[in-house]
Amino acid sequence: MLLLTLLISSAVLRDMLRHCNEGKEIRLCDESLESAENIKALLNLIYYAKSPTLSHLNGDVREIIALINLLRKYECDMALNCIKQNIELRSHRQDGHSLSVFIIAAVLQDVRACAQAISAGGTWSWTDAKAATVGNDVESAAAKCRLFDLTGIPYFLFELIPLRYAHTLLRATRISPPTARKGSDWKQISAEFKRLMAQLPGEHIDRA
Repeated sequence: MLLLTLLISSAVLRDMLRHCNEGKEIRLCDESLESAENIKALLNLIYYAKSPTLSHLNGDVREIIALINLLRKYECDMALNCIKQNIELRSHRQDGHSLSVFIIAAVLQDVRACAQAISAGGTWSWTDAKAATVGNDVESAAAKCRLFDLTGIPYFLFELIPLRYAHTLLRATRISPPTARKGSDWKQISAEFKRLMAQLPGEHIDRA
């Protein structure tokens, strides 16, 4: 039963096991993906639908993304869907992990979960824009706005964000910068993010 589950879960693993039955040696050589921990997590997902823990999400983001990349390499679509469902459920929580959820959802190319994580992003970093002057021109109105600051997060998290998602998030935050009187409207920013992502080539946005 366990072998059958493995064969059903991945065409790549199915081919590998066929070669093994033919007496050929199988080597796992990709040290960046095929670590013992990653293989263990892959098997837990395939056999038990046990998604990696998200209890300390900021510390686990790189490990979860490495697992996602391994699942893609082995074409484990059902296991990937298990992680995706977990992230979609987590994206509705306002528990301080919304940025980590956004990053994982972006790697999964799940725009809807990204947008939901943004709507819970009330603690994300902003910075005051510096005055911009040209010659004797007065400070522009745009220079008075506060800017969303992705550099406020650790670099190890920043480098994980797919470029089109980071760029679109920065563009979306322009619609509702915080002021002295009120904070940002993250639901408005979330809607703007989905609108902008829908305009990018190759993006399919689930409207459900």
